[in-house]
Amino acid sequence: HAAIYRPPQSGKAPVIVSVYGGPGPQMVNDSWAETVDLRAQMLAERGFVVLQVANRGPARRGLKFEAPIAHHMGGIEVSDQVEGVRWLGTLGFADLSRVGIYGWSYGGYMTLMAMLRSPQIFKVGIAGAPVTDQDGYETAYTGKYMGTTTENTEAYRQSAVTTHVDRRHAQLLLIHRI
Repeated sequence: HAAIYRPPQSGKAPVIVSVYGGPGPQMVNDSWAETVDLRAQMLAERGFVVLQVANRGPARRGLKFEAPIAHHMGGIEVSDQVEGVRWLGTLGFADLSRVGIYGWSYGGYMTLMAMLRSPQIFKVGIAGAPVTDQDGYETAYTGKYMGTTTENTEAYRQSAVTTHVDRRHAQLLLIHRI
């Protein structure tokens, strides 16, 4: 599932991926909320294609859809976002040489992981309040989806932004409050 907001003018437009992508709520669905996404509408009016991809992981689409991120955060959901961008490119109105991504909370984490794991796709990003290391995050939430650090050490290491930070080539705005 995906939502696309197109600019009114014709021709190829730069792309902005709006992402959450974590376990829990579905952010892409057939609802009024998609229609009244004022930020996406404003960006489209200003000449951007806005893409929202429902990557695997969030609830209410069945265990087969939710299970792939269990004990492996920051991998398959990033791959799904990349595939969504590539699919968008096949439609003929998106300039895939100019792709940005933004999100908040898990979406901020996804922004960072997408930029680090797929720098050839994502050229700029805005990450709001991202988790940078699951090991230091709220234990009840993290333990529910990742297990313990003792039983899942390598997955915790791979899910940490700090593990991949040396791959950063894109421009990044990091928003965090204390």
